[in-house]
Amino acid sequence: MAAKEAASTMKQRFLTWTKEFAVGHSGLDAEHRQLLDAINRVCSAEYAGCAAGELRQLLEQLTISA
Repeated sequence: MAAKEAASTMKQRFLTWTKEFAVGHSGLDAEHRQLLDAINRVCSAEYAGCAAGELRQLLEQLTISA
């Protein structure tokens, strides 16, 4: 199963944005939400049993986001 497909088919959220994460700056909060989404895609793909190469691609995207 492709990483993108696995990540999009998983319904479970490993991390969920809450107001406690907010720093009060709309730009930073938006970036942090995107970071949580990227983490959730990696976790979902790993949980679905994606191949190492596919996980590597998602991790690279996560690294770029950070």
